[in-house]
Amino acid sequence: MNSSSRLELVDAQTQEVVSSIDSTTELAKLGDSLAGLDVASWKLVSSVPDDCVADRSPRFYTNPTETLLGSSSDQDTESLDITLYGDTDYITMYIPAMDLTLDFELPQ
Repeated sequence: MNSSSRLELVDAQTQEVVSSIDSTTELAKLGDSLAGLDVASWKLVSSVPDDCVADRSPRFYTNPTETLLGSSSDQDTESLDITLYGDTDYITMYIPAMDLTLDFELPQ
């Protein structure tokens, strides 16, 4: 979370930004809270059940950075998208830089 420049909470159905956090202090507090999650207890699953309906997506963005080739992006880059499925125990994490999607079942 230290390199995050902002977090947007997006309605998964309309793609409308519902809320946004860009305060360094608030992002640090959120990072501290997320660091306390017991990620080791999450179960990797092949997919989220078909009856799960996407509800909200917290999307994390990072500041522009210098690349190995010396050029830099002048826009924030989406670094992580987490899809939440209402009152279920499932989430989907998407890491754009790796084009990697992971589905998890969370402990109750």
